[in-house]
Amino acid sequence: MTRSYVFVENLRYMLYPYSPDQAIYFGYNFKMIGAHNKNESYMSGGSGYVLSREALRIFAEGLNDSTKCRQEDNSAEDVEMGRCLLNLDVKAGDSRDSKLRNRFYPLLPFDMLLSGNSGLDFWLYKYAYYSVRSCMDCLSEYPVAFHYVNPEQLYVFDFFNYDFQLVGKQKPEERLPQKIRPEDLVIPDYDNMFT
Repeated sequence: MTRSYVFVENLRYMLYPYSPDQAIYFGYNFKMIGAHNKNESYMSGGSGYVLSREALRIFAEGLNDSTKCRQEDNSAEDVEMGRCLLNLDVKAGDSRDSKLRNRFYPLLPFDMLLSGNSGLDFWLYKYAYYSVRSCMDCLSEYPVAFHYVNPEQLYVFDFFNYDFQLVGKQKPEERLPQKIRPEDLVIPDYDNMFT
């Protein structure tokens, strides 16, 4: 069984600019395969997704509307959640940081830093909404979640998150991002050229 590790403090930091009254949700954006509009996406269930208070309210009220949300339990949960939220007019937010690096990851950090998944036929390249990059500078300094974390790795993540100290490294000055008004919210078009 695989699990995900969530850095709750980084999640709070990522969500800070958004009002809980905006109908929006976040995670690792995947393209909705076979969608009518190229900008339709859903969030990977693996690394998790988070709904604003308003998005959760809309989802709870619209969940039983069979014209908008599938009632059968025979499909991928994350895809159906994305379709349902799309049909309920909840925005799929951009979870990337200011340098356009993802903060939710459907793989482990090693797989995102130095990908051994060579070849463009790897599933991540097909489904990623935003262009996938694997490099030493491709991970956000404030990651929110990683998927495929086994039980032993949970302890390692916890150690590096809460106990590890690096001698001589200065802590960055903490600055909260600007609040985003609903009328200023812009969700970029997808940029993954591999379809």
